[in-house]
Amino acid sequence: VAKTGVLRYHPIMSEYLVLGIGGYAGVGKDLFYEKLSKKIDIKRHALADSLKDELRNVILRDHGIDTTDCTRAEKEIIRPILVNYGRSKRATTNGKYFINKLNEKILPINENVCITDIRYNSFENDEVRWLKNDLNGYLIYISQYAVDIEEGARIYKKAANEEEEAHTKAVEKEADYVVNWEYVNDKDALDVHVNKFIKWLSKQRQISIL
Repeated sequence: VAKTGVLRYHPIMSEYLVLGIGGYAGVGKDLFYEKLSKKIDIKRHALADSLKDELRNVILRDHGIDTTDCTRAEKEIIRPILVNYGRSKRATTNGKYFINKLNEKILPINENVCITDIRYNSFENDEVRWLKNDLNGYLIYISQYAVDIEEGARIYKKAANEEEEAHTKAVEKEADYVVNWEYVNDKDALDVHVNKFIKWLSKQRQISIL
């Protein structure tokens, strides 16, 4: 589902495609990228990669968990450490710390880029504005639900913590494209949404399909 008036941040189409993905933890942001990358030549980046790198040694020493290679259960154990560190770095730089780190890796842009963790839209030039204004990118928002078999009601994936709950809604409001998918213990259920997104994107700009 595309929002109304999606092109307000895209007056000039750049040569390379830039996408950002927002949504709660565990809704399928990386999975969406993985499936998309089989159809469009696009490279994954994440703002949190530098955070994980910076904390890797201390968390590995204190908790025996590798921040760059851990299970979802292990990530839940160390999530408060990651959140607190990230909050501190953002607060002292008006939200620019991890943006600047990623800019060092991707600028100047010379390939299609997908940033899989757009989480904040609170500071004046936060991640959403950076994506749309500085990188001329499109913001995808993903939500996931399961259906209660007895009542037929949708049960949506909830935020991992209060920090995520407080900030993600502000990101959702700025989405250019919204994916709302049902998880049925089948990752391929996301394929139809990836295909719909590509169809929508092809109407916004020229893209090359693999």
